[in-house]
Amino acid sequence: MASIGHIAVGMAAASFDSHTLARDLRRRRWRTTAWWSALALLPDGDVVGFSFGVRYADPWGHRGATHSIVFALFVATAIAAAAPKLKLPRVRTWLLASLVLVSHGLLDTLRWERG
Repeated sequence: MASIGHIAVGMAAASFDSHTLARDLRRRRWRTTAWWSALALLPDGDVVGFSFGVRYADPWGHRGATHSIVFALFVATAIAAAAPKLKLPRVRTWLLASLVLVSHGLLDTLRWERG
C-alpha cells in the first residue's frame, strides 16, 4: 500500500514532463505517467536480492544502497545522458529524475505503521 505514494510522485512528475504536451496527448500522457511512476518505484527493485541470499539489513538489502541519494543522482545522470536521443531536455529530465528518485527514500522514512 505504501507504493501508492511513490506512484503519485511519478504522476506528478509526468505533469511537469514537457513531452506530455505532444499532439497525441492521451497516449503520451499514459506512457509518460507509467514511465515516471516506474522510475519512482525503481529503488524497491532491491527486493530481488532476497532471491540471491541478500538479507534485509545488508548494504544492498531493502532500503540500502538503492534508496540512497548517491544512487538517485547516479541513475538520474544516466537517464539525462540518454535524454537527447529521446528528444527530451537534458537538464529538466535530470532534475525530474533526481527529485523522483530522491523522494523514494524520503517517503519511506515517513511510512506509518499501525502497531
